[in-house]
Amino acid sequence: MRQIGSIEDRQQAERFVAYLIGKRIPSSFDGSDSSWRIWIQEEDDVATAKTELDQFRADPNHERYRNALAQAEIVLRQQLQQAKEISRRTIDLRERWKQPTVNQCPVTVGLLSLMTLAMLVQHLDSAKYVQVYLQFAYAPDGTLNLIRAGEVWRLVTPIFLHGNFLHFFFNALWLHSLGLLVESRTGSLKFMAMVLVIAVVSNSLEFVMTHSQFVGMSGVVYGLFGYAWIRGRLEPDSGLGLNRNLVTSMMLWFFLCIFAIQGVANWVHGGGLAMGALLGTVSPVIRYFQKRL
Repeated sequence: MRQIGSIEDRQQAERFVAYLIGKRIPSSFDGSDSSWRIWIQEEDDVATAKTELDQFRADPNHERYRNALAQAEIVLRQQLQQAKEISRRTIDLRERWKQPTVNQCPVTVGLLSLMTLAMLVQHLDSAKYVQVYLQFAYAPDGTLNLIRAGEVWRLVTPIFLHGNFLHFFFNALWLHSLGLLVESRTGSLKFMAMVLVIAVVSNSLEFVMTHSQFVGMSGVVYGLFGYAWIRGRLEPDSGLGLNRNLVTSMMLWFFLCIFAIQGVANWVHGGGLAMGALLGTVSPVIRYFQKRL
């Protein structure tokens, strides 16, 4: 902070400082009844402020100074709004990088538990698993008759069934990683609703497009991936940013399944990814229009 001079009259000192603030030169004044010192906050503004002070002293009643107080009030209000916006977007890095725990994510734990239970039944009692499959598969008879008859849980429950242990292992691994991340940032109720929507959309799309039998959590996994990827890009302060290597590996596997591996429910993957990406744009879009209004 540098003093650039003084003004004898308090009202003139106040008007001059207001004029500088209106020109976005941070300044202030202090002193006594006989002399009011003018202070400039930034060294880069000192030369300009000195020139302005000489001009003011030459003609303090010039019309350029008449609305100085009103202009300064506008600038200060804008700066206050900007400060609030910066404060709102400021991230507590300790919270952002804090690893979520299973205690914070009951829905993810519940999904993993149901997957595990179904896999245990499949390997320990194959006859019992057939009953489970017939009860919870999307369309075991190849039609929508059971769902139309009221068995609407079939829209979701295929996510808990898996074809083999390797299928189960990789889906559980990705669900653990992405589920903990997303649920800890969005909250359990919102996360549960998201999983249900993604499951219904991805499962239904697979049946409509192929009329084949399918099982697995991969549609939800790709949905959570799409959500975290897109929202993390649009809202960096959401804490949902994904490592570039993770994004590359997920998308590489996505296209590998389409072009090089047979027997994969690719419409489940695609439907989940698209639905998750769409959900990931909702919050940023709402925030954007709130700013515009």
